[in-house]
Amino acid sequence: MIGNVSPGAKPLSPRDPRGAQRVDLHSQRGITLIELVIALFILGVLTTVAVSNYREYVRRANITAALEQLDRYGIRMTKAYHDSGNYGIGTCAVNLPASVRSFNFGCQLSQVNQGFTATATGTGDMAGFSFSLNNDAAHATTSFPGVTTPANCWMVQRSGCL
Repeated sequence: MIGNVSPGAKPLSPRDPRGAQRVDLHSQRGITLIELVIALFILGVLTTVAVSNYREYVRRANITAALEQLDRYGIRMTKAYHDSGNYGIGTCAVNLPASVRSFNFGCQLSQVNQGFTATATGTGDMAGFSFSLNNDAAHATTSFPGVTTPANCWMVQRSGCL
């Protein structure tokens, strides 16, 4: 006898002696409800992480685009100063950037038209973010959600500056 089966024994039929269909649990295919719940839970966690990372990526991309425009604006203002000897009379000499999603730009003259401060202020989903640049090329983050102290640099993320 090998195991519980004697040599030469016939294999069991799929019907038991009473005529009922016998179900072999090992031949069933598919997944159980608990396996499905676990798979859905893992999928939910991965989706949450992916959406969070995507939002952070979009936020950083919007900030980078605004800072690029602010930097270009500063360069154009410096050129205007070299051309005319001031940054403008009454208003800034260079038109403000207008093509950046979720940011508005502003410019204030100072020091009797011999200085300026340009700002990029977040709107909509970027509300709470504010950056500045002055005639001395000093970069500043004046407002950044989650950070209590303004920085004397342009921050793209909470952990540091560009």
